[in-house]
Amino acid sequence: MLSLNLEKQEEPCAGCRTHCIDCAAVRGGVLARLIGDGVDDCQFATYTIDARKALPDEPLAPGSLVLVRRGVIIRQRLDPGRRPVAVDAIGPGGAFFVTAGSQAAYAVDRTLICSCDEGVLLRGLKASNHGLSDLHALHAQSSYRMERLAEARGRQSVRARVAALLSVLADTLSPHGGPRAQLPSGLLQRDLASLVSTRHESVCRILRDLSQEGIVEHGPDGIRILDRSRLAQI
Repeated sequence: MLSLNLEKQEEPCAGCRTHCIDCAAVRGGVLARLIGDGVDDCQFATYTIDARKALPDEPLAPGSLVLVRRGVIIRQRLDPGRRPVAVDAIGPGGAFFVTAGSQAAYAVDRTLICSCDEGVLLRGLKASNHGLSDLHALHAQSSYRMERLAEARGRQSVRARVAALLSVLADTLSPHGGPRAQLPSGLLQRDLASLVSTRHESVCRILRDLSQEGIVEHGPDGIRILDRSRLAQI
């Protein structure tokens, strides 16, 4: 179920209406014209996407900019047979543009996003002195993430692919910008398998091996990376 403004905007202090404490735009230092001086001026609409639900076509129309505040979004490309292939994983602070026709996306866990439609976005960027640099920063962030994921998928062995993927996710899904040891618990083995274009059973076996080697720990709370240096050497 998609819920408009399902969660109340959080405020950093009682009695003030400044930006949401987990605002992805504030965190990235971009889009000042669109987020205004606080939640009352913000041009973004807030939505909550339940775990494992697809992002709908409406109201997230093509051209909209989506900022992830909490949770993880998996973006998919539809191959010629219209089968979804995972190509991106966006966590807190990440952004992506909604495209038409050949792409889809779903929430890994209960996810909070903010969206701005194309018309409002273009007007806001046109009126801003930093519009082009903001777009460049968002594009650079997205390109870096997707290039690293593509590099992980291109590794020769499945073991190397999974190891590289875990490193990428640890580096790019952190809400604070730095590497994280604990991956989001909502990420399932089938998500990982789709991101590196391999079988779920292969990912399960490799995670078991990495756990036995003391490189990762795989439990009810998800995957925890114990030894980043050894993981990077695979």
